[in-house]
Amino acid sequence: MTESTTCCTLCEQPIADYSAALHDLRLSDARTVRICDDCGRKIMTWQGEKVAALFPTRAMKRRQERRR
Repeated sequence: MTESTTCCTLCEQPIADYSAALHDLRLSDARTVRICDDCGRKIMTWQGEKVAALFPTRAMKRRQERRR
């Protein structure tokens, strides 16, 4: 792999069409990780499930029902 290839911090796969605005996930002022589109979707799904359980809004309930 070349030095210019940017890889996902989670799955270590190369990130196609890397953009800092889209692929950098800021965890704190001192920590940023790079995530690919697939891992980003997985994180959003996981977080959506947690939010839906804590704050069961109609929109989140519909989103969860569509995936079942």
